[in-house]
Amino acid sequence: MPKKILFVTMCCIIMLAGTAMASVPTSELSIGGIGIGSSGNYVRSVYGNPDNIKLYDWGENWTYGSFELVLEKNAVLSLRSTGNNGLATPAGLAVGMKYSDAYNLYGKADSQGNAQTEIVRHPKGCDYHYIYLSSNDMLMILYTKNNVIKTIYIVKGH
Repeated sequence: MPKKILFVTMCCIIMLAGTAMASVPTSELSIGGIGIGSSGNYVRSVYGNPDNIKLYDWGENWTYGSFELVLEKNAVLSLRSTGNNGLATPAGLAVGMKYSDAYNLYGKADSQGNAQTEIVRHPKGCDYHYIYLSSNDMLMILYTKNNVIKTIYIVKGH
């Protein structure tokens, strides 16, 4: 499943790369103090042992309640927050806030769309997404329901 999500995400990056400038500073692409490239040892030092670990031939999927990380070669490749768990980006964006809060913090998204017309696969219960690009093939996708953020997904491509 995480590999399928990464594939769809990378397709979005490729489609948007020629038309959009980086809109979110790389320094904003972390959740709860964990960013892309953070080591598994650092994650454990902050959050302890994961509630669940799924092993794949290409890496690992760590779960801490409603906070999920994908690691490859002991480095965080993606982060996903799906609950009102108190975790936020450095600017304070968290699940449960309105999209207008993201707009006020980061400006207009580089791309947006709904489940019926876009190739981005929405998590269950979400009806819209907003994609913010950054440098180094990194992006943040906000999935919403009725303009309330339900999922924050941050990923770096290969």
